[in-house]
Amino acid sequence: MKGQTTLEFIGSFIFFILVMISVLTLTVDEVPDFNSYSEVSEKNLEVKRVTDLLLTSPGRHEAGSGGTDWQNNIDDAVEPGLATSDEEFVVDRAKLGSIDKTGGSVYNYTSFRRDLGLEYDYNFKFTWMPVVETHKDFTRTRPPAEIDEPDTDFYNNSENRVNYGEIRLNGQDIRFLVTAYDGEYNTTYVESGSWDFTGNTPYSEGDVPDALEESNVGKDFTIESINNRDNKPGTSIVLKADLGEFGRNDRSASGSIEKLNRYPLLDDADSSLEPMRIEVLVW
Repeated sequence: MKGQTTLEFIGSFIFFILVMISVLTLTVDEVPDFNSYSEVSEKNLEVKRVTDLLLTSPGRHEAGSGGTDWQNNIDDAVEPGLATSDEEFVVDRAKLGSIDKTGGSVYNYTSFRRDLGLEYDYNFKFTWMPVVETHKDFTRTRPPAEIDEPDTDFYNNSENRVNYGEIRLNGQDIRFLVTAYDGEYNTTYVESGSWDFTGNTPYSEGDVPDALEESNVGKDFTIESINNRDNKPGTSIVLKADLGEFGRNDRSASGSIEKLNRYPLLDDADSSLEPMRIEVLVW
């Protein structure tokens, strides 16, 4: 009887040890996944904090009595906020132009990481994405008095309803006509400072119209998309212009890269208030 009890005790003890080994093995196997999830969470929290600060703070410097015009006091800048001094989520074009990877006259990436106490590395891509409202319309061959229509066969073969609108970019009033073929608004005519589209070239998505080249409006603007929503087709055009990058090249990244897009407005003194996209990579 005593021998049986001893055997049962030994068997129970061995079983307990095996169970503990299994549990520890499972736990060890889960540690990398948990650590990976924890790191992703930490990156997301930091990038949210950083972008919130950039888009809600005008930044500050400590020259003299201090102030928010840090772009004019680069050497004394301590917080690189991009917001205008009176409105959040509106990016000041002058402040955006004062950050760069290197250089003594700009706020560089080394200063950025130091002043914000960042643990991770970043790459920012800034893209201006103005929206042209083209909700006004007329019947082809019967335009408003101020509009001279294109006189080409291509335009004359478009559908009857023509949409139009304008936008201000870099001090220029840029005018647009939008035409449809086979039920889809996919062509636009673009003119600077005039509603005279006589002989004007048709453009579509992916094109850079002559009136939107850098020599005219400061940046090459590509036609990103022409709206074809079911209820209001042809009533808007989205343009796109590259405003540069800031931070480390993401090709140098090690580990996983997380991505966040933010969509504030860009305050440019010579242009209408229009959306921009800030694409942020963090690793």
